[in-house]
Amino acid sequence: MASGGSAFNSTYNYASHINPEIAKTIKANEKARTGWLIVDYAGYPWPGYDDIVSEIIDSNK
Repeated sequence: MASGGSAFNSTYNYASHINPEIAKTIKANEKARTGWLIVDYAGYPWPGYDDIVSEIIDSNK
């Protein structure tokens, strides 16, 4: 794993591409009891993070 944020296999690059795609898939399949949360542990925001976190929390009530 590369340590830099610009490297192709860095945590930032991975999270910034895969998390929004997973979020779209969850939203497309409507709310469900997912039992897990997508987390960008590198600490960088990505589009739709706040929305999908709220939806997952709401769906698990």
